[in-house]
Amino acid sequence: MEDLEYRIVEQKRGGLLSKSSVVIDAWAKTRSPSEGGRADEPKADFAIDGMSIRVKAAPEGEDPEPVSIWSTFPVRLRVNGAELRDGQAAEVTPNDVISADIGINQVPFSQVSVSISKDGLSASISIEPSSAPRFELAVEPAQRGYRVVAVEAGVNEPAPISVDEVVKALRDKGVVNHINEEAIRTAIADQVSGEVVVAKGKPAVPTVQDVVNYTFQNGARQHDTEDVIDFHEFWVTPCVAEGDVLAEKIAGHPGEPGMKVTGEEIPVQPYRPVELQAADGAQVSADGTKIVATRPGRPVLVNNKVGVQRIYELNKGVGLHTSNIHFDGDVFVKGDVSENMLVEATGSIDITGGGYECALISKQHVQVGRSLVGSHVVAGGAGAGLGRIRLGLGNMVSQLQDIVDSVRHLDEPARGDLSRREAAMRELLETNHRPLSTIANELLQHVEHSRKNSDGARKYTLKYVELGISEDIQSVVKLVSTTVNRIDIVTWPDLCSVLETARQTVERLQDMLTGGCIAKIGYCQSSVVEADGDIHILRQGSVNSSLRSGGNVTVAGVLRGGEVLCLGRVTAKEIGTITGTATSIRILGHQGSLKASVVHPNVSLTIGNMSYKFIDSMRMVEAKIDSQGTLTVTSAGRVV
Repeated sequence: MEDLEYRIVEQKRGGLLSKSSVVIDAWAKTRSPSEGGRADEPKADFAIDGMSIRVKAAPEGEDPEPVSIWSTFPVRLRVNGAELRDGQAAEVTPNDVISADIGINQVPFSQVSVSISKDGLSASISIEPSSAPRFELAVEPAQRGYRVVAVEAGVNEPAPISVDEVVKALRDKGVVNHINEEAIRTAIADQVSGEVVVAKGKPAVPTVQDVVNYTFQNGARQHDTEDVIDFHEFWVTPCVAEGDVLAEKIAGHPGEPGMKVTGEEIPVQPYRPVELQAADGAQVSADGTKIVATRPGRPVLVNNKVGVQRIYELNKGVGLHTSNIHFDGDVFVKGDVSENMLVEATGSIDITGGGYECALISKQHVQVGRSLVGSHVVAGGAGAGLGRIRLGLGNMVSQLQDIVDSVRHLDEPARGDLSRREAAMRELLETNHRPLSTIANELLQHVEHSRKNSDGARKYTLKYVELGISEDIQSVVKLVSTTVNRIDIVTWPDLCSVLETARQTVERLQDMLTGGCIAKIGYCQSSVVEADGDIHILRQGSVNSSLRSGGNVTVAGVLRGGEVLCLGRVTAKEIGTITGTATSIRILGHQGSLKASVVHPNVSLTIGNMSYKFIDSMRMVEAKIDSQGTLTVTSAGRVV
């Protein structure tokens, strides 16, 4: 390699898809143009004009001698039109026509690369100018004559690329839409390196479908702020109030198709509007965007329709798997209510199984199909308390009405004199003060302790039911009590107003007791049952239980131990035990009565203000207050 010299004949720069290449002409140093040929080589002179070569004529008087001429790649020689092979020599004279071609690309160019984004929404170009070497012909002496070679004589720079050329390159790549020729001109003029965005498509506007948000949650869970879980209140009873929003529609809109730079459309999903549908217990708002509850109860979603059911059904009983039940409506339980569980309802409660050391609290009826053991039942909220207030207020209304009527029957001259009327009123009030004051004080004491009898149920947290006497009735009792106890400041208009208020309250209480919130129990043991209306023990009976009724108490079986407190009638098959188990029956109303097939010793009976205690077992027993106001007890038709 040390005896060789070389010349770079052609050099090609690589592009995106091609490699760089170099063509080299090499020769031995003894054949170097700088060292010349052999001393005895014939001398010749050549004239080169572009790609034409001419052998100059010999000096005048000398005959031209033929000279040998040849070439190698990349030069191709033609002598008198005949092309010589690579390395083939030809004898030429001044009379021969010699031409040559240089087989090297000497044309510079600018390469345009086009790239399209993955989403098809933009197309970019990058312009890379490529210069080319410029070659000229030269003749150099060689060992066997003269060799025609290509000598690098400079560089050919490419002409500026045109906008049309760039546009054609884009279209060749499929870019047909939204070509920005101004961006192309800027890229050409500024000779920006790197990619330049020259086409932008139209993005699609996505379709937004209507969305319905349901504001109620079935199966929701809760726990306190200290993360201590109370499993009795772990699951939230699904319940809504009248006017609550159950569902709300968030309106969407149709989309708009887009267009890629390649002309391909970008599709969008079809818009499918949603129409809210309400089932029973709910209605769609006027603007069609909301579903509102028209009654309290359990929200349900069936077949895309939202409704509110008044009945909450539990098919596997009530226990820790359901947590306590708080429901604004009716509750129907298939199965039992387990220990320490609560069922609270503003409607009725119906249990097919039994209740064991639990609480069943309803503003209406309660029914337990089987046994109630160690439990507390409240149907209505006040039990016999309402009946007691109705009796007391009714008695006071009667006495106050007599006073008012007496004052109104004064002589005509006195009727126009308010001071004489009030004097007469106070005189009559003082005459009747003791019985009126006694009744008023007893009622006030009863109201103030109205919550005491329900203490067993108050360990439970109630959401919908308020136990005891309602505040409005308590207010009436306090008002009447103040009136009869402060006769020194009572005016005639005050007395008339209080009398009317008390009368309306008595009528309302009578309606409540007549309509009655009834409790029906299959079998009752060691339990407390309170009902504003009647209490029915349907099968075996009641043992060591407390039955408090604002109406009647009916026991189909035995009534052994415990107490009965009611307003009306007590009926039982058998009361007490042969061994004398203490059993107490107290009937508040003077119109009340007792009827039993058998009554055993140590049974205490009170009707109104009169009492009787059974010493021996008796059959076919009936007890009531007769027309003379005496408590009469009969056994098999005989007065005892």
